[in-house]
Amino acid sequence: IAPETGIYFIQTSASGDGSEGYQGYQLSVGEHETRPLTPNQTEGAHTTDSTVWAFEAQVGDVVSITLSTVDDSLNAYLSLYDELWNQLGYAEVGYGHRRDNTGMVPLFQTGTYYVKVGVYDDSSGNYDLTLTQESTTPLSITIDDESGMGIVTSTTIDNLLWQFTGKAGDRVTIDLESPNEFFDPYLTLIGPDSLILIEDDDSGDGPRSYDARIQDFELPADGVYYIVVGRPYSTELYTLTLRIISP
Repeated sequence: IAPETGIYFIQTSASGDGSEGYQGYQLSVGEHETRPLTPNQTEGAHTTDSTVWAFEAQVGDVVSITLSTVDDSLNAYLSLYDELWNQLGYAEVGYGHRRDNTGMVPLFQTGTYYVKVGVYDDSSGNYDLTLTQESTTPLSITIDDESGMGIVTSTTIDNLLWQFTGKAGDRVTIDLESPNEFFDPYLTLIGPDSLILIEDDDSGDGPRSYDARIQDFELPADGVYYIVVGRPYSTELYTLTLRIISP
């Protein structure tokens, strides 16, 4: 998606040292059709249609996009992008299976998001997309001024997203623990630019090897940070601990 009206330039280059000679090439520039992707409705297209799908979302929304096909010969994938074309999610079909989804992807900016379907091995065929979209409200973690620590207890079916305000140079340690030995906590830290900064699964030093920890991570900028706790929509209790050390 071109961000504004104007002249754009394309630079081409070749790999290698030229010892085998250089070959000519053909460069084509075409326009993609942008179509709306409506939540909870199945939309279909053909991979040769060059369609870009778009939907609107609010900060805190959680989405999942399912790609499916009835053609065993189609090897395809989908990518989910934000307005700056940062990739946020991915799924693929083919190679023995006909359906896949991105999993639950939290969104941290209000605006337009895009879905693009591509293919492997020059295959082609019809596909379906289904968008599931739910609204959540990130809750704030209250940090004690003296200890620099905030502790909350909840379940991911109730609270999947937490937020806190940090400053550049702050060092944070985040622990996610659960009393249930069958619950495998997962942590993701999102920066003010909505990009994933760091993730962790099993680095916690609690009594269970499955607990998650992000340790002594330096924040790159001032702003609001988001913590995504997993697994999504579990009813198991967890304890989330945030420690902030300012320089």
